[in-house]
Amino acid sequence: MTMGMTTIFRALGLLALTGGLARAQVFTVGGGDQRRREDGPRPSPVFGGAGAIYGRPNGEFSRYVNQGFGVDGTGRWKVDPRGILSLGLEGGFLQYGRETIRVPLSSTVGRISVDVTTSNNIVFLGFGPQLTAPSGPVRPYASGGVGFSYLFTESSVEGSDNNNSSFADTKNFDDFVFATTGGAGVYIPLGRTREAALDIGVRYHNGGKGQYLREGGITDRPGQTPLITPIESQTQFLSWRVGFIAGLGSKR
Repeated sequence: MTMGMTTIFRALGLLALTGGLARAQVFTVGGGDQRRREDGPRPSPVFGGAGAIYGRPNGEFSRYVNQGFGVDGTGRWKVDPRGILSLGLEGGFLQYGRETIRVPLSSTVGRISVDVTTSNNIVFLGFGPQLTAPSGPVRPYASGGVGFSYLFTESSVEGSDNNNSSFADTKNFDDFVFATTGGAGVYIPLGRTREAALDIGVRYHNGGKGQYLREGGITDRPGQTPLITPIESQTQFLSWRVGFIAGLGSKR
């Protein structure tokens, strides 16, 4: 077991203890403490959010990939009214490589040049539980999940005067790998109703062995199909995120 996963399991245990000792309060998404009122709406049992992420490969994966940037999102359902335990989906998109070359449109139309852009990407998705501290101005949380990572490389072609819109694209290489995740972070409640929060966290993606391309993994050969040179390794990485989360409507 890695040190990162051990730390996450310790955080889960601490949050479980925190939940057991918490006052009987209603936990809103952003962390507001509200006592249940019979004459007004209750905090939403469903909440969702999105954020920007920075990815950093770990272990064997870091030998071939340096870093990546992207976005992620989450949708969760509170099992209990205070939101100590929730279940949900977490997913995102990470681009870890991109290169653009300018080439003739074809061997017979050499006077027209186009931009060929190749990007290396990861799409990830997981389902699992989360424990969240139900009170305080800063609400720590810890989560875990199971899912997959989809690694793919694609190339697109665009001209210089078509508003950066591609007119042809192809998927060069792809692979699915099973993955487990573990994460930790904090919610910082915002606003009067506390139904929204700043979300700062980190997630460890324990991806299995897969094949993928990195920058320079495709070699063009005039008159022949390109030479594709995949790499095979474990695909673990860390993703740091900064975003927002909010309740998706109130419940009466």
